Amino acid sequence: MGNLEEIIDENHAIVSSNVGPEYYVGITSFVDKAQLEPGSTVLMHNKALTVVGILQVRRSRARGAAAPGWDGRAPGRTRGAGRRARRCVDS
Repeated sequence: MGNLEEIIDENHAIVSSNVGPEYYVGITSFVDKAQLEPGSTVLMHNKALTVVGILQVRRSRARGAAAPGWDGRAPGRTRGAGRRARRCVDS
């Protein structure tokens, strides 16, 4: 996971990691580049150091509303489903 600092061109960007350094990285072809903007939280491939997804799009100050982003849950999952599943497995 990282923070998008700057978009260099259509296929490359500067991303800072949570531990400090900044990296010049590639952006995979399946990432929606229209949603990429500086300040966004992006998902990185752990070995290739490429942007593979957008976790959260930075809030637009002009509009005051959040752009579409990731809500923190896996697609199709509802709250509490994990607890119920663990209970069934542990029993």
